[in-house]
Amino acid sequence: MAFLRERGRALLREPMIHFVAIGGALFALHAAVAKPPRGSIVVEAAFVEGLREEQRERTGVLPGEAETRGLVERYVDEEVLYREALALGLDRGDLIVRRRLVQKMELLARAQVREPDDAELAAHLAANPDRYRSADRVSLTHVFVSRDRHGDGARAIATGLLDSLRAGGEPDKLGDPFVAGASFARRSRADLTATFGAAFAGAVLSLPPGEWSGPVESTYGFHLVRVSARDGGRAPELAEVRARVREDLLSDRRESAVREEIGRLRGKYAIAIEGKPLWATRPDHRSASSRASRSRRCALSRPPRMPTSFALPHWTSPPSAAAGMTWPGIPRRVQIVYKLYSRRAARAPGMPARPSVSSWTAVLPGSAGSPSPPVASLLCATKCSCGCTSSPALAPPPS
Repeated sequence: MAFLRERGRALLREPMIHFVAIGGALFALHAAVAKPPRGSIVVEAAFVEGLREEQRERTGVLPGEAETRGLVERYVDEEVLYREALALGLDRGDLIVRRRLVQKMELLARAQVREPDDAELAAHLAANPDRYRSADRVSLTHVFVSRDRHGDGARAIATGLLDSLRAGGEPDKLGDPFVAGASFARRSRADLTATFGAAFAGAVLSLPPGEWSGPVESTYGFHLVRVSARDGGRAPELAEVRARVREDLLSDRRESAVREEIGRLRGKYAIAIEGKPLWATRPDHRSASSRASRSRRCALSRPPRMPTSFALPHWTSPPSAAAGMTWPGIPRRVQIVYKLYSRRAARAPGMPARPSVSSWTAVLPGSAGSPSPPVASLLCATKCSCGCTSSPALAPPPS
């Protein structure tokens, strides 16, 4: 027995025994707390109950065992397809999925906005009085003269009726019948616009009260109007517009939260826009003939801003190859002209398909050289000192 006890103590002191025991404990802990592998779909009991409750809300009846099994199987099918779609990368490049994800990010930013208190609502109302001010309203009576019935003479007839009304005539016995009636009480600009048109509404709101005025034109004809009362509107109390102020303030804060979150996230990325952005381009609305005429005048009267000439390399390759070459130290605009020449040499009138010269020089207008007429159609735009558009051209070097 003493031997066995000594042997057991020796085994307990062995590092290999410690390693096996610790490894077994780690594996057991991992099996207890680790998430299922990617190939596993676990449908928890609480989730199944949620499916059943959702079905009861739709149909009013709690699903039975067979129907619950069908709900679970349908969810598993959708989950399998969803995971496989993600594995295939089908979520990338899909505009609808992109928009949904953007909307979810915006919702997360908006959800961080807290509910405003009464002091903040009162401050928002005080800062935006015109936004919640009640609209101006008028009460009026009118006499109508139809354009359809009287034609071009409707205005003259309305003017004659105005004199009768100011002399004490009875409005009920004058004019033509109007389908919406002869009197309107407490109507706003929007109400009058919907009934008579925007021009009539704007004119009536500026009429003096208590007297007949007009003729005021509408979409139907002419009206003689007497404004009996005017309510200039007022700033409401917070209790009257509390719900509207709350919604407006929350909307403003949510939009601000979205912009702040986007600004914070943009700081994580290096953003580069290749090429010249369209918003940086200043369009030239002049006609082509006026641009060409001004360019020729400026080329003759103004000195060029660039050096007078640049030596280009020997043209020893075919035009297609020369068009794809670049040469260090030579301005890019000159290279563009040279490439255009090589691409379109065969199609330009009077220009040989393969030049026989061994080198070319870029000559600007106003310099000692003189561009040949064929090359003048292949100009590369540059800015001259007067601000217009002049062009360098390619020409053979002077002899």
